[in-house]
Amino acid sequence: METYRIRIVYTTDIHGQLTPYNFAIRGRTSKGHSRLQTFLDGLAGDRITIDGGDILQGSPLIDLWIGKNPRGECPVSGILNHLGYDYVNIGNHEFNYGREILDAYTEALDAKVVCGNIYRGGIPVYPGYDIRTLPNGVRIGFVGAITQAVPGWEKPANIKGVTFEDAFVYLKRTVAEIRDRVDCVVILYHGGIEKDIATGLPIGPKTSE
Repeated sequence: METYRIRIVYTTDIHGQLTPYNFAIRGRTSKGHSRLQTFLDGLAGDRITIDGGDILQGSPLIDLWIGKNPRGECPVSGILNHLGYDYVNIGNHEFNYGREILDAYTEALDAKVVCGNIYRGGIPVYPGYDIRTLPNGVRIGFVGAITQAVPGWEKPANIKGVTFEDAFVYLKRTVAEIRDRVDCVVILYHGGIEKDIATGLPIGPKTSE
């Protein structure tokens, strides 16, 4: 059987840092999401590119876009589309500006949003998973969820009418639902980690995450 290799490129917690410019010091920096293009251009073979969430908030550039009238296309959506992202998860900071801004971001995306444990009026806001069949016939299930702790941090007005199912409960149920239809599963989870991955020691106070 011929080996088929696909690379998964994953980014998370970009926090609006789209360009290699630090507005605080008014100078260039080594960071900036736009610099990812150089890395991607150097990769050989097929790939799936994913963002794990918390990309909207955190930069004066995003604040400028939000304050403009007319606002125009979301710059975050534009750069993710340009870079060819396949999947996007929702982070807790995506709710910082309310529903209108969040919808403007997600509706302009070419990538598929997968985050199934967010509900509005009891109905899932986004698809919970997507199944992709690779050229060699292997099927991968991409399942997304966000921490249920969002209401403890976010302004009530920004999540009015929105509820969050326990991420573990949701993921366990959804993976079981698709398990027989896929060869492997990739989980996209935006949330905290309660223990150090290398040592197993607790990190900070115990939370529901």
